[in-house]
Amino acid sequence: MANVAAEYDSYHSVPALEWVGAAVFGDAYLKQKSSVWPRDVLDAARSLGAGHGCRVLDAGCGNGWASTLLARELGAQCTGWDLSPANIAEARELAGGVAGCCFEVRDMADSDGYDRSFDLILSIGSLYWATDPARVAVAWNTMLRPGGSVLTLITHTDDPAGIAEMLPGTSAAAAATDWPALFEGHGLRVTTADRTDRFAGWLDAWLVALHDHEAAVVAEMGAEGYAAFERRFSSMRRGIGEGSLRRLEVRALADRPTTARGDRCTA
Repeated sequence: MANVAAEYDSYHSVPALEWVGAAVFGDAYLKQKSSVWPRDVLDAARSLGAGHGCRVLDAGCGNGWASTLLARELGAQCTGWDLSPANIAEARELAGGVAGCCFEVRDMADSDGYDRSFDLILSIGSLYWATDPARVAVAWNTMLRPGGSVLTLITHTDDPAGIAEMLPGTSAAAAATDWPALFEGHGLRVTTADRTDRFAGWLDAWLVALHDHEAAVVAEMGAEGYAAFERRFSSMRRGIGEGSLRRLEVRALADRPTTARGDRCTA
């Protein structure tokens, strides 16, 4: 799995892209590298009952922005796992004095010692990197408390190989997986919602900011690197326009006997 972390680190190692991110997210910028609006994540988590004392696993947490957001805004107790030591170091720095955050270099499919431990498992883009999708589904079902939920965002294309082209180094197995069907097959009750319009809005804002900061990005990536990067995001936007690419929000509920959600989500 170390090669997965290395690929991810190389993909996200351009400091000038922080200027692009700051232009896109404004005051909501937490150095996130995810193609999602933070308010959407916050609202979705809240709608699933996340609140003070809820135990959240941020699976494949990246730099920990989502954990930091949920802990700060909702009072959730957030645990972030990622295979990249660099990401975990950045997550600890980002969370700083925010109470309720802890981070560990750990495979998001490693459920050892965490049976029925989390009210919410959050995955923002990390499923692209899962080399064994079935193991992930089993582990997450094991780690959910009764009545707990998975919340994840999936970019779906008519050609699964397109994901690898858009995100070099990601898992071909993950790209080819029907995640809603996989979760259902492992005993979770699944609902999906189309979030393609929100993704399109993010891509539009990202491409404008990328073009505005072209000189700085080229200075770090080189002209060819910038062009390849720009083509990648333009291709996604074009795929949305053509109807071949869409973004799904997937919620998967552990239907086990449970107390009221409000009783579970208290310190």
